Amino acid sequence: MSQFSSPILPPPLAPNSSFSDPNTGAQYYFDRPYLSKMSIDAESVWVDYTGAGITVGVLDSVINYAHGDIDDNYDASRDIDLGTGGTTPVWDRSAYPDAHGTMVAGVIAAERGNGLGTVGVAHGAKVASFALDYNADNVVAQVEAGVTHGRTVDVLNNSWSYSRAFQDNLLPGTNGHEALVTAVRDGRDGLGTVVVFSAGNAAYSQSSNYHGYQNSPFTIAVGATDKDGNAAAFSSFGANLLITAAGVDIMTSEPYSGGVRMMSGTSFSAPIVSAAAAVILEANDQLGYRDVMEILALSARAEDLGTSSSVSYGWVTNAATNFNGGGMHFSDSFGFGYLNLHDAVRLAETWQSQQRFDNLLTEAVETRYSDLVLTAGQNDHIRAVIEFTEDVTMESAQLELKLPWSHTNDLKIFLTSPDGTISQLVYDFEAKGGGGSLFNFPFTTNAVFGESSKGSWTIDIHNRNPDLLHYNGSGPMSGALIGAKLTVRGNAPETDDVYFYNDEFASGFYDAIEQLTRARLTDEDGGTDTINAAMVTHAIAIDLSGQAESRIGDSKLDLQANVIENAFGGDANDLLIGSAADNHLAGGRGDDTLQASGGRDRIDGGAGTDRLVFNLASTALLSAESREGGVDLSFKLGGATASSLVSNVEAFVFSDASFDLDGILNRGATPAEPPAPAPVTPPPAEEEASPPPPVVSEPTPSPTPEPQPEPEPEPAPTPEPEPAPEPEPTLPEAPAAPAPRYDYQALGTEGEDRLVARGLHNLLDGKGGNDLLISNKGDDDLHGDLGDDRLFCGAGDDEAYGGAGADMVIGADGNDLLDGGAGQDLVNGGAGNDRLFGGDGRDKLFAGDGDDMLFGGAGNDVLFGQDGTNSMDGGTGSDTFFCGAGVDTIIFAARSDDLDRVYNFGEDDRVVVQGGTAGSDSLRFEEKGGGVSLFVENGGTLTEIAHFSRVELAALEGQTTLEFA
Repeated sequence: MSQFSSPILPPPLAPNSSFSDPNTGAQYYFDRPYLSKMSIDAESVWVDYTGAGITVGVLDSVINYAHGDIDDNYDASRDIDLGTGGTTPVWDRSAYPDAHGTMVAGVIAAERGNGLGTVGVAHGAKVASFALDYNADNVVAQVEAGVTHGRTVDVLNNSWSYSRAFQDNLLPGTNGHEALVTAVRDGRDGLGTVVVFSAGNAAYSQSSNYHGYQNSPFTIAVGATDKDGNAAAFSSFGANLLITAAGVDIMTSEPYSGGVRMMSGTSFSAPIVSAAAAVILEANDQLGYRDVMEILALSARAEDLGTSSSVSYGWVTNAATNFNGGGMHFSDSFGFGYLNLHDAVRLAETWQSQQRFDNLLTEAVETRYSDLVLTAGQNDHIRAVIEFTEDVTMESAQLELKLPWSHTNDLKIFLTSPDGTISQLVYDFEAKGGGGSLFNFPFTTNAVFGESSKGSWTIDIHNRNPDLLHYNGSGPMSGALIGAKLTVRGNAPETDDVYFYNDEFASGFYDAIEQLTRARLTDEDGGTDTINAAMVTHAIAIDLSGQAESRIGDSKLDLQANVIENAFGGDANDLLIGSAADNHLAGGRGDDTLQASGGRDRIDGGAGTDRLVFNLASTALLSAESREGGVDLSFKLGGATASSLVSNVEAFVFSDASFDLDGILNRGATPAEPPAPAPVTPPPAEEEASPPPPVVSEPTPSPTPEPQPEPEPEPAPTPEPEPAPEPEPTLPEAPAAPAPRYDYQALGTEGEDRLVARGLHNLLDGKGGNDLLISNKGDDDLHGDLGDDRLFCGAGDDEAYGGAGADMVIGADGNDLLDGGAGQDLVNGGAGNDRLFGGDGRDKLFAGDGDDMLFGGAGNDVLFGQDGTNSMDGGTGSDTFFCGAGVDTIIFAARSDDLDRVYNFGEDDRVVVQGGTAGSDSLRFEEKGGGVSLFVENGGTLTEIAHFSRVELAALEGQTTLEFA
């Protein structure tokens, strides 16, 4: 290893290194709203957990274990001096001039309540120094020994990185890879040490994904944010990131003075996550290291985060189905989001699995290529496909490329999963030098967490420097893609599903259209399934039987009846109702109400004052037997015998009496004063406002775009501008669907399908069932056909036909043709100049941001204008129009027996009455009902065709035109 000069070092620190007074008020990542909105929500869990009983190893420069804010939280039984080879490090300022390790340790476990310095996130945990000498020639060997020694602690923090890209290539069999395997395989008696790494401080020169320790599937890479939630300017990004935490202006322990110091860097966001892992493990010490990684991913929040790094790919929503009713949000600047310790702990308390190294499923496919050559200026884009036949529910995927191309800084490489999730693996940095060789280097993506590996994976490689020459100047740079290896890790598919919900579901984080899609929860594969709403702090109401409405906060949960068996509540006062199956209901915190049901149930009220309600008289109770921690009840329900094993419940409420625990065990005793309970039902849904507001935001899941080359302007790359919209056609009839030649076709089945576009011109046809169709950047054709379908257009000029059923057809950036077809449909134009057709049924049509044409068709339709210049024709039926802020033209038929209604008609809007008869037809206006009615007069007969709410008669007369046939 001697050929590497100083290969490992702490990431360079941001320049803020000023001293500060020792107080916790400056630790803005706690609950300090006067400083920052970016709270990790730690103080809400410190009542129960502080990391007690957990040891965090700090693989770094030696810790000053005599520091007054660290000494009582130091574990000398597990430390090691890797620099000297001794078993016990000795703090000596002259021998160890580096303060880095002590400052990292202070973030983790600075003592609380001692009148000194700051407070560690896990101030009940211990830290142990795994002391490195960064200046030693054998520092690589020290690191490998230190990671191996990580098996002796619960969590291992690493706030360091190799200095050059691709230098730490941890292919299987290398010392670094085997050291990590030892830690996660043998640590914590086989549950695995949780290994945390700082993502790096090299943004805009190299990705975190260019380092084998940071992108190992066995480690957690942590990015950094500033006080406003923006990606820190120095924070290295990449698809390998799992999570972010605060990393700018972090106050921590200073080793020399015994005071504090303000620091910045991912070196200080990583220990926040290491400390969080310690608190999580105190909450549940039976978690495997993989469980901790998944908990951090699921509990990470995106709602308060700000700007991503400008070079990064940005946010995507993957194709998982178990997070807030849909996919997980992921960004190569933030991972799955910002640390939320409250949510992570609540998941730890309710976690049902144990994922270790020995039950990790790993599958790999290697493909060879013979005709894929990247040549600068001649063939600057090549695409390769890997067919993966094994079905793994993924936690991560790794891609190795046999591509001899050392100018990595001129490349952009994307990996697209079978479900359409795009991960950028290589970036065209504005950096000096070539960037190094990526040949056989494994790149990692966490963006596919929860997706299936089975299907076609696509690799897109773009050269961004068409003038690049071969080393000897003989011609353009050229390299052949010889092969690619894809390795996925995770679990075999299971039928016992867990559906997780957090406050984002109830807080308006998702736009109105996406909220509708996420609100529907179904399960088609059987098994024993669970709703885990432990992260939620709003009141929830869940009825597994489907007889009453379910809600999370104020957001409706459209729950398929009798398909979910278990439900876990959150922190508020919740209502949980079981079904006829064997249920497990857990109230969590708060004063909860749980309702007894059929089957053999487990009911746990949790913390708070909880009650179990029987919609029965107390005479239905057959027996009550004491069990450890609770009571086993048997009762008659609907002619059958049901039973519940009950714990942590304070009141047992029948229709005629109420008992405490002693009373239910001794039913002959005089019952306690009963309340007068009404039958338990969830709170009613909010009534829909009238008139309803237009839906104007774009839907998610976002169609996953095909990677395209980007320009390279100074000072940073920006996306290519979209082409100008083509002129809008004006034909009022929806044309028949064309049958062009397609780059990619996906045909559904009679079941519920999810079809995602791949090429530039796609055909997606759902066939039968309730399908989800997602377009791409090309000009795509989407056909829902039968069933209640959801069609989402992409950036191109798409045509989307809902077909029969109650469909949702959503336009995007292009000039789209959107046709709901038969049934009660919702059609939204999105951006671009679109044509919207409702078809048969009572449809809702929403103009988007462009200049749109809306045609309701048959049925009583509702049409909404927006900011553009729109025309709206309701067709037959009694239609309702809501004008927007733009210029709307409303079209009526002169020969109509239907009465239409118009709201929000403005001074710039117009009315056209078509099909009049010259010489016999004329228009009449009459003030009526707080507005103006429009009549067509023919031969002395008046026919009222429309009523305008809150409009002046004179103004309407001047804005209305009669067109003759």
